[in-house]
Amino acid sequence: MPCPCNFKKNNTPIVISNQTRIGKEPKKLRTRSEALYTKAKIKTLKKQVAMKEDNIIFKVLPKTTTFKVEKVGNENKINLDNELYNKNVIFTLKKGIYRINDVPIEHAFKLKTDDPDKIKILSQHSKNIDNSNCYYNNVIIMVLDDFGSNGIICCSHGAMGREELFMYKY
Repeated sequence: MPCPCNFKKNNTPIVISNQTRIGKEPKKLRTRSEALYTKAKIKTLKKQVAMKEDNIIFKVLPKTTTFKVEKVGNENKINLDNELYNKNVIFTLKKGIYRINDVPIEHAFKLKTDDPDKIKILSQHSKNIDNSNCYYNNVIIMVLDDFGSNGIICCSHGAMGREELFMYKY
């Protein structure tokens, strides 16, 4: 089905839905302005994560999810998905509140970019590591405005594969 918005890569429409790969046949068509906005954000995000292929998978982050650490090769990776860890998954977030449950204290995390006017992180449990508040147990992420893209950093182990985990979607 041809895309009426004429935004194509390799003669294939570029459209994002709940879980659509870039370059695959769309599941849901978007308006022209949404397609322009999304295309620009994808281009920026690809530069930030230095990905050369069109294999980013966008998924909507559930309002409540569970924090998991998976062993991938010799490294531990943060996973917020119920499937196996995939470095190409980027979660889209809209304005609202998201809960990440069961974050262990040894993997307490903070946001990569702190912009409290756009995105905040809260928890009843936090610890201070190198002058940064790091959150664990049940963590709340509040999205207030377009934050662009962001990630989570384990305060003890670094990014753990999640430097660019979130992208704002209006």
